[in-house]
Amino acid sequence: MKSEVINELKKIVGASRVLTDIEDLCAYSFQGPLGARSGPQPNAVVKVHSEEESHKVIELAESERIAIVCRDKTTSQMMKDPWIMLDLTSPKDISSLRVSLQKHAQKPEVSTREPSMNSFSALKIALSNQILHQKCRKCELASGAACSGFCEVAPFFDWNETWSAKGRTLLAKGLFDGGIRLTKKLVDVIFTCTTCGQCYSPCTLEQLDMDRCITFARREIVRRGMLPECFRDLGILILEQGSPIRTPLRKRARTWWFSRLDETPKQRSGKVLYWIGCLTAYRFPNIATATINVLRKGDADFMTLGNEEGCCGLPLYQSGLWNEAKENAVKTARKLEESGAKMLVTGCAGCYYAFKKVYPEIFGVKMTLEVLHVSQLMEQMISEGNLSFTKLRIKATYHDPCDLGRHCGVYEPPRNVIRSIPDVKFIDMKLNRSHGPCCGGGGGLWTFNPDLARSIAYSHLFEEALPLNVEAIITACPMCYMNLKYTSRIKKVNLHVYDLTEIAEKGCPT
Repeated sequence: MKSEVINELKKIVGASRVLTDIEDLCAYSFQGPLGARSGPQPNAVVKVHSEEESHKVIELAESERIAIVCRDKTTSQMMKDPWIMLDLTSPKDISSLRVSLQKHAQKPEVSTREPSMNSFSALKIALSNQILHQKCRKCELASGAACSGFCEVAPFFDWNETWSAKGRTLLAKGLFDGGIRLTKKLVDVIFTCTTCGQCYSPCTLEQLDMDRCITFARREIVRRGMLPECFRDLGILILEQGSPIRTPLRKRARTWWFSRLDETPKQRSGKVLYWIGCLTAYRFPNIATATINVLRKGDADFMTLGNEEGCCGLPLYQSGLWNEAKENAVKTARKLEESGAKMLVTGCAGCYYAFKKVYPEIFGVKMTLEVLHVSQLMEQMISEGNLSFTKLRIKATYHDPCDLGRHCGVYEPPRNVIRSIPDVKFIDMKLNRSHGPCCGGGGGLWTFNPDLARSIAYSHLFEEALPLNVEAIITACPMCYMNLKYTSRIKKVNLHVYDLTEIAEKGCPT
């Protein structure tokens, strides 16, 4: 297509809404559920936001004898160049998309899926053979958010299909089957995913785990030598220094905050091993001290690994550094077994996900210790009568961490702990549990694009939490805690952000 035409299109709708990159053209050439139906690539995609813009684009195309096809209309394989795809999708308020998703949020929770590490290959074959497309035709949810993919990131890219859940999946598939070459933009698209798994959470198809597909694609990007710069020292940091935290924090001892405790935790001969986690140990010792105080109130026989703890390695897995991730998993599992503990308990949703799912299912590393999230242990202590609370007057809601919720199916224990504290007025957000929005910080997005991560967090706070007129939002993940808390502070959102253990500690009798 002539450059003069492209320039005229940009004058009509703006440069950002005239898409000519090969990645965009590839994503828009697939149609239907999950992009199962392929067509010829357009020469340009033009996103229009008004009838006036649409008329001007059509007039220009007719004057230049360029064919126009609207998005999601069947295109013939015999389409001749040049032709333009007209994307009439108007910018949506994110709340409107959540309303459509909420229609499916009332269905009963289902057990979490447990696909093998080859699930991406299975998905790729299914897409190629249009097997999913045939199943989708019979699906009662085959309209709206259920099959278009509810992506937390897409609204911040003007709902460009390339940056949607479907677009990322199609580009990942193209990367593997040779349909598209690896470019910096493709890397950016793949690494702006939070791997939250929200996109197809209403879908009834089995083993449709988009988050694992994305991490598999990242592994391929690493194999081809295009890992983003911000992740390139992760292997050294984690394998040699035991933490992804960079200077100056890594110069501190992991247990620098032990001096704040009334009594230093023992580091041997405990039935329960409290795994603190890197973010908690280095950035949020308030969460660690609250957890230790609650465990003591519940008379738990626990220990820590102190400065020998190290990192669970989830950042390695999420960034595509799978060789390093497996090496770390083997080393860490051995360390945990040698501790002599029978149960591993962590307050970090990411660490829990790594130990519970990633180690055994992705890397074949079995855990000899029973793995619990601290919310599950607190729930047990409450039911056994070892942990009780006094009145705590607060009106709060709960944010489901993706690693703890959608990825591992732990929804009720945190809520049961909150509800067990007298006088706490608890209100669930409209979208919760398996449909709970991502905080925006997961999947490495906080490292790769912190501004985008905070934008997603603000959207979540503004759209979901503030309308409830609550004082606080509680979560059970240090990454969610960090992103929500920092965003709340920067954007001056009138909400307190607490970790679950902080609320439990406040409710414990003195």
